[in-house]
Amino acid sequence: MSKIPLEGFSALEDQDCEDVFELASAIEDDELSRMDKALIRVIEDLVMLLVDKNQIRFTDLPVPVQDKILARQKARKSLQPQLDILPEKESEQLIL
Repeated sequence: MSKIPLEGFSALEDQDCEDVFELASAIEDDELSRMDKALIRVIEDLVMLLVDKNQIRFTDLPVPVQDKILARQKARKSLQPQLDILPEKESEQLIL
């Protein structure tokens, strides 16, 4: 896209330009959202690692943060049976 007319290209109407910018913005927002979700999981794992190693106490975190972490862990635990694709016991291993 260019503000300067170029040979061999047709000009876009103002509405077309707005549509292109909206689409580009939506794609960027989607990518940032995916990255944020991955980062949230990393931060959650880091917090739990620090708690497990007694570097911080879970109760030292602000209550809203505790609530969010607990809610995510509860949701993940409820989804766990759907996410388990490999057997837990060696005798139940898949034969490939």
